[in-house]
Amino acid sequence: MKTIFRVDSRIVHGQTVNYWCRKYNVSKIIVANDELAKDDFRKLFFKIAISDEIDLEFLTIKGSISKEYDKTINCMVIFEKIDDVIKYVKEEGKINKIILSNIGYGEGKVKMSEGVFLNEKDKEKVSILQEDYGVDVVYKMMPD
Repeated sequence: MKTIFRVDSRIVHGQTVNYWCRKYNVSKIIVANDELAKDDFRKLFFKIAISDEIDLEFLTIKGSISKEYDKTINCMVIFEKIDDVIKYVKEEGKINKIILSNIGYGEGKVKMSEGVFLNEKDKEKVSILQEDYGVDVVYKMMPD
């Protein structure tokens, strides 16, 4: 089966479950974020937001790299920000393709695609992912 990697600043929400998970038949979501992995209150909030049919796990960046993924299911690894992806690949995590979606507007940010706004530092990080780590970066708000 396959693992899909996404950046979504909202992390887990209805769009993730109703569109992304259904489109790719995802039965497990792993949220890779050091702060969230330790925040039981925020984790509870996200668990309430999704149905019981999808397994949700919160791991540190290192924990998500060393995780033994079930090869019989489709899995989605969600990062909250591009910085998390940079840390993942620097720690020897392997990503062939990352989907950037739902990165909100802010001061100094420009629209890259529907729902994806990046500032100059974000663009530099995307270039590092592409050039230094060979990651195919795709801007996509919704699955095909």
